[in-house]
Amino acid sequence: SLLSYVAVNAMIAAYYERLGTDRDVSGLEAVKDAWSHAAQLLLGVAVASLVVTLLLVSVVGAPIGIWLLVRFQFMPHAVVLEDRSGIDGLRRSSELVRGRWWHTAVVTGSFNLLVAGSGLAVGLVLLVVAAGLPLWVLSGLITLVYALIVPLAAVGTTLLYGDAVAEERNETPAPQPSVASGV
Repeated sequence: SLLSYVAVNAMIAAYYERLGTDRDVSGLEAVKDAWSHAAQLLLGVAVASLVVTLLLVSVVGAPIGIWLLVRFQFMPHAVVLEDRSGIDGLRRSSELVRGRWWHTAVVTGSFNLLVAGSGLAVGLVLLVVAAGLPLWVLSGLITLVYALIVPLAAVGTTLLYGDAVAEERNETPAPQPSVASGV
């Protein structure tokens, strides 16, 4: 599940990067871009998983583990979009989250709740409505829901990454006309 989450985030990030260029914008090309960074993505996931897991299993280290978990959210984006190593991707992610920890935690937590909640909700509804479904059909339908929802969460995380990069560069969006002012 963790590896698929990282892979989908990397593919969505690669896809969005292609949108702003004259390069071929296709899902297959985004997969190839993400795959070319697979070793570094795996390294980043392995290091982050080891550190966060060790901290989470200890009572004293759990708050630090949660803190680091949020700080490492943009690692796939840093690796794919900025061509960084897995370890440097973790550092870059931490830089981007600095000063935005609560914002990042709430937004990515909401996305993860949406993903987990949608699968759970569909599973419960199917258990009630179609109680006679074989377990393999039920599991397949829940997996299908996850397959449809996880990329949406990855789009949100990618946009959050872009927002963090823009804020770091002091790029602010152009002022929008106010409805109240009648402009």
